[in-house]
Amino acid sequence: MLNNGDAEKPIRDVLSARLSAGNLLDAQVDFVDDFDGEPVVRITANLKEPLGESDILFQAADEIRDRLLTQGDKRFVFVQQSSPGLSVEEQADEESIESDLR
Repeated sequence: MLNNGDAEKPIRDVLSARLSAGNLLDAQVDFVDDFDGEPVVRITANLKEPLGESDILFQAADEIRDRLLTQGDKRFVFVQQSSPGLSVEEQADEESIESDLR
């Protein structure tokens, strides 16, 4: 498994490439254990405007996981969005989707 600092570069590279230019404000990357005690990467992409479709987030998570795997890091990756433009219901949906995947 990569150390957390080395894992952050491919994460930030993928987010910058996958998310609309200028829309990504920053990202919070947390290296934590899931409910089974397995290490995972939880990423919150802080955006100016919410994404219209969640497929972009799933694709970003897949690409980040692929890049980490090629470097021997087997942690599962979760990506969610946060934006001032998301309603309370949409934020709850984001959290529900992530919860369902745990």
